Amino acid sequence: MPTISLCMITKNEEACLASCINSVKDIIDEIVIVDTGSTDKTIDIAKGFNAKVISHKWNNDFSEARNISIRNATKEWILVLDADETIAKNDMEKIKKLTENENLDGYKLTQRNYFKAEGIKANDGYEESKNYSGWVTSELVRLFRNKDKFLFENVIHELISGSILKAGGKIARTGIPIHHFRDIKDAGFDEEKTRNYFIMEEKQIELTPNNPKPYYELGRLCMQKKDYKKASELFEKSLELLKAIKDKDLLIYNYIYSDLGDAYLRQKEYDAAKKMLEKAVLVNPKDYTAYFYLGLAYDEQLDFDNALLNYKKSIELSPMALNAYNNLAEIYLKRKEYGNVHSILRKAIRLNHPKKEQMLKITNALKAKGLAEDGDIGYSVSMG
Repeated sequence: MPTISLCMITKNEEACLASCINSVKDIIDEIVIVDTGSTDKTIDIAKGFNAKVISHKWNNDFSEARNISIRNATKEWILVLDADETIAKNDMEKIKKLTENENLDGYKLTQRNYFKAEGIKANDGYEESKNYSGWVTSELVRLFRNKDKFLFENVIHELISGSILKAGGKIARTGIPIHHFRDIKDAGFDEEKTRNYFIMEEKQIELTPNNPKPYYELGRLCMQKKDYKKASELFEKSLELLKAIKDKDLLIYNYIYSDLGDAYLRQKEYDAAKKMLEKAVLVNPKDYTAYFYLGLAYDEQLDFDNALLNYKKSIELSPMALNAYNNLAEIYLKRKEYGNVHSILRKAIRLNHPKKEQMLKITNALKAKGLAEDGDIGYSVSMG
């Protein structure tokens, strides 16, 4: 059977490194770790698995660190994982089988970025997903042949697929999930990390000024900092470049209209927001956040009929759209449709909405006054 090197970069990963390595230890023949300055037990844990650990000063360049790891790999194939990722036991044999195909040089695995929401579970049979509400996916080449010409590119959001294709290699999709548990570490705002990401995104823009992705990612960082004007300018530039290269396969194409609409919305530019968000739901009809933002735009302009339609669509697509319940109830309350107020709040309470205690007081008050009875309004809510 072909051999596999597990290649990683780490810094202070003691909370999750062992779980990552244990998940794949039965199919790997070597572990290569580039550590960029850990001060916890990361290196000790790595050495406990007989890993080859290479200390490397962090230079704000993910590709540089990745390439050091793969250039020190000695096996035929390379599997790249981050410390907060695992692969399910049931998928081990599938991955090993992939390496037997002599006609392919790389495989895309589906990274699942898990998230949690209070009271909502979305287990699909994988043990890894049972404690989460859902996930956002990205297809990334993480399994590939160990060849000198195959190198990671970009200082941030690094990819190896481009160099494989430029070298004449062939890549295939697999659908095999990588389970990415971002909540293992502190998920709060990390000022130093955000500052470093700003530096890297700006550096990437200098290196590849016609690449839409770093503009988009920098825009997302500006949204986190609540600099909505700068965010909208960056999203606009990214969209301009996306249209120029006409690449609808880029993942950001599915979300940029929604994010740009959100940025306009937060600047109270409601007409501009609606234009982008209407495009967003055409490009990505399952984006429940785009429908919610569109509902907000109509709501702010007192167009309650269209606001209701979009809030309902957001809820139909995902119970994660918890804020839509609040906004629906407020519109029904303005219209004195107390039965609908009661019904939508009861749905939110059953989903363990964060404001369920307040909602329960309102529904009980409506019933006490004889303004509402238990019952459902005329549309379904998808439970995922």
